[in-house]
Amino acid sequence: MSIKRIMTAALLALTTLVGAQADGIRIEPFTLAANEVKDVEILFDNATNYGGLQFDLLLPDGVSIVENDDNELCDQNTDRLSYKDFTVNANQQEDGSYRFLIYNTKGKNIAGTSGNPILTIRLTANDRVQSSTQQVRVQGQVLSTVDAEETQVPNSSFPFSLTVKTTISAVGYATFSWPIDLDFTGLEVKAYVATECKNGSIHLEQVEKVPAGTGLMLKGEQGTYTLQTTYEECEAITTNLLTGTAYGEIIVSGNDTFVLSAPEGKVGLYPAKEGLKIYQYKSYLQTNSEARSLFFDDDTAGIEEARSSVNTTPAAVYTLQGVQISTPSRSGLYIKGGKIMVVKQK
Repeated sequence: MSIKRIMTAALLALTTLVGAQADGIRIEPFTLAANEVKDVEILFDNATNYGGLQFDLLLPDGVSIVENDDNELCDQNTDRLSYKDFTVNANQQEDGSYRFLIYNTKGKNIAGTSGNPILTIRLTANDRVQSSTQQVRVQGQVLSTVDAEETQVPNSSFPFSLTVKTTISAVGYATFSWPIDLDFTGLEVKAYVATECKNGSIHLEQVEKVPAGTGLMLKGEQGTYTLQTTYEECEAITTNLLTGTAYGEIIVSGNDTFVLSAPEGKVGLYPAKEGLKIYQYKSYLQTNSEARSLFFDDDTAGIEEARSSVNTTPAAVYTLQGVQISTPSRSGLYIKGGKIMVVKQK
């Protein structure tokens, strides 16, 4: 055999090997918001012609397939699977996975191509999806030629991203928590945890990678924002004073719970009345502080004007000798709130 024929044969063998490795189901990356219903295409890479195939889709807890208008679990892509030539059976197994079987009895082939859609499924998600399982797993995949030659394909996983929407009102702040890890990197809305509480104010520290369940204070312009979940590991936040309600609402008990409010547009954390319901996906602060309200410090919140205008604690009054008094009893100069004031008694 000539060198040219040997090289040609080797090239053909390599092409066949690469094609065989690439054959199988594939899903492109996609995003899915909580409570959203979204069409997701199932692609089929097949350098070889096949007469049918079978595979199982295993979805994470909280993600499921929604039936179409014909009460079926998928739609066929008629460019690759004509209804007259191919039959698609789909059903949910006892383990929760979805099994798809594509076959024909007419000796037809699914013509070789690179990645065109073969099926479309409709996915929906709820807030129980865990960050470590944001992937669709394809398993038990078997490809069959019209001559009944079968090829088993290794299991594979395809990651996807979950998103969640939240709204910030005109006050520019909102409390939030979510049962999935979040990534605020590059987003217009900023996330903060409360790291210190003293002298009637709280210190907020900006965070980007947020573990599931973390109580947060969000800051941004009025509007609705799409937050990005992540399946990358997030470091624990150990200094946060905010408690999240990601896993369920609570009823306030006692008088040490502060919630975000803005009476007369004065934004701050105010004591919650006993029996108040704090809804799921919010956050609150518990402290034994005797303050009647807590306001964000100037360094992080940027609402110095709002803070000073709502300080309900009267400033102490001192004589020029530094003696604190309740109220001036005679005319003279006094110090109040760090400023000299003149008192004239009638």
